[in-house]
Amino acid sequence: HTTKIAVFNDEFCTEFRDSKEFDGSVFKQFEDSVNYLALCNKTVSTIKGVIRTDKKDYPEEALREALLNALVHRDYGFSGSII
Repeated sequence: HTTKIAVFNDEFCTEFRDSKEFDGSVFKQFEDSVNYLALCNKTVSTIKGVIRTDKKDYPEEALREALLNALVHRDYGFSGSII
């Protein structure tokens, strides 16, 4: 079983940026995928006076939860199961 992640530059998935495939144990796939998503999750900074505020494109907790749900609910009975 493998995990594939595709990254796009826009929310409509019309501008492809990158993709990766992760294999190994489910735990390794999860860890590698989370690390890759963290690299791809852009941060926008705004500065007001002397205060800087950083905001990610997607909350890290939401990405982890979506990935974990996909791995947990994957059909492991199917030999070609890719998420």
